[in-house]
Amino acid sequence: MTRRFLMFAQIETALLLLFSTTAYGDEIAFDIRGISGPALENVRSHVEAFDFSGNFASSESGYEKLAEKAVERTRNALRPFGYYQPEITAEFASVGAGNQKLVLSIRPGPAVTVASFSVDIVGDGAKYKQLREWRSARPLAVGAVLDQTEWLDYKQLALDIADSRGYLQAAFTEQSIAIDLNLNRADLTLVLDTGQRSMMGKIVFEQDVVRSAVLDSVPRFSEGDPYTRYLIEKFHSDLWKVGYFTELEFEERARNDVSPPVVDLHVKGSSDQRNIYQGSVGVGSDTETRLQAGWTRQPMSLRGDRIDTLVGWQQRDNEFVFRSNYRIPRRSVYRRIQVQDRDAGLRI
Repeated sequence: MTRRFLMFAQIETALLLLFSTTAYGDEIAFDIRGISGPALENVRSHVEAFDFSGNFASSESGYEKLAEKAVERTRNALRPFGYYQPEITAEFASVGAGNQKLVLSIRPGPAVTVASFSVDIVGDGAKYKQLREWRSARPLAVGAVLDQTEWLDYKQLALDIADSRGYLQAAFTEQSIAIDLNLNRADLTLVLDTGQRSMMGKIVFEQDVVRSAVLDSVPRFSEGDPYTRYLIEKFHSDLWKVGYFTELEFEERARNDVSPPVVDLHVKGSSDQRNIYQGSVGVGSDTETRLQAGWTRQPMSLRGDRIDTLVGWQQRDNEFVFRSNYRIPRRSVYRRIQVQDRDAGLRI
């Protein structure tokens, strides 16, 4: 009895703490004035995400601490949009039933503008067309407000372009924003080092569904070809499309200690369903009632062959249909899987 009583007491205490914390959170609303657009949304997300538990108390000192914290968070939330010297006041106002709202009045002040923006590209990919276009398409022109969201997006775009073309070690060796708050101006500098372009390495299949040679024609590349993200994605989709596997795991293993770097591909494949059964019932003006049943087995053996069989009947003319197709994969000169078809059909 004692243990059970203690357990219920602990549960009751936990529930009381939960509801009291929730009540505190519900008592405070925010009224943000003086800004709009993305800056407003960023400030709202910063102040509303503040955890009141342990920081808020129904007292004058508690309100003061909360106001100070809200002002600090507001100031930080404005900086990415170029506002480094805002004037912010925080005042509490009653909204009835013992609830309070915190009114944040904001005068953003003069925004920091871009005085210069230097961008340089070094490494093997410096002459790559898309990266040169990226360099020329600087979003923050001289005189523009320093919007650090655009700065971050611009940097990420360069890394995405480099990655898609195989410059997997691309990185910024210099990235700086030098701000002069007396003049409200900023000098931006970026230096992108693409490094060497990676090459396609070996493909290792870990599977027992078909012979390894059957899969040799799936990749659209050979060992030693330049790495591109497009070819990797097509390899993934092509391997799914051949239909041999119900589960596939892909892993890229980079060897950056060699020159040029190499990316090996490790693939795990398994199949827990080689027989597929399908059936349908329908009614049509040209067939009246019709029935169909189909069976597919892929692969039939380690050679990767496949058989499709269909049996059908329609009420009109009491007609029966049997159709079967047998497919054998073979390697083509274009390194793509092709098939040799053997069809058989019978209509009664």
